[in-house]
Amino acid sequence: MSLVDLLDSYNLLGPNIILSHATGATPATAQKISSAGAFVATAPETESQMGQGLPVCFRDDMKDQCSLGVDCHSNNSSDMITQMRLGLQSARAIRNEALIQKSETPIVKISGSVRDVFRLATIQGAKAVRMHDQIGSLVEGKRADIVVFDALSPGMVCAAEHDPVAAIVLHASIADIETVIVDGVIRKRGGKLVKVEVEEGIAGVSKKEVVWTDVAEQLVRSRRRFRKGLRRLIWIKALEAFLKMF
Repeated sequence: MSLVDLLDSYNLLGPNIILSHATGATPATAQKISSAGAFVATAPETESQMGQGLPVCFRDDMKDQCSLGVDCHSNNSSDMITQMRLGLQSARAIRNEALIQKSETPIVKISGSVRDVFRLATIQGAKAVRMHDQIGSLVEGKRADIVVFDALSPGMVCAAEHDPVAAIVLHASIADIETVIVDGVIRKRGGKLVKVEVEEGIAGVSKKEVVWTDVAEQLVRSRRRFRKGLRRLIWIKALEAFLKMF
């Protein structure tokens, strides 16, 4: 019995459920997810890197219930631009290979569009968390969650003028992001993260304001402690325990 079947048997599969990956889902499983209004958070980079199977975000029977997410960012990148690009290009590669095997020309019609994957990273994510009436698109009355790209950067110049969405999906990187506004609050300005005011009582934080270098220094210290602990780890036993989880 799959996890989806198990949830469904207890009447727990519904719009408040977001499933991770769902690689290898059968058509019957996809139908149950769709009928229940549940969503899937796909992570194309992790799924490709860690042998979890093909991303499902462009499957005809699942794409309406999919969004994009980030997983294992200690192992691979953690930005949505990368997930968009890898998700789209992996879907295109699968279709193209099938056409090549039949001696057909893939470039006649490219599978998946930049707008499809852009929606996966924006409004589809908002739908997954049931907040599409508040976030996920630039509409009057919604929260001001805005990302501003530098259209004249080396990566985006000319491409942004020709097709802004394609420029983001196919050409951009996080280095091209000039400004980030979250719920009306500027979090990145001039390509740099701004300082954050910290509420009292947060463990391990003594400052009222934190800048990125503070966060980076703590991450480096944490990594060093973790590496020391690894010296005492019995890798074979750890691997066996990990594999039993799946």
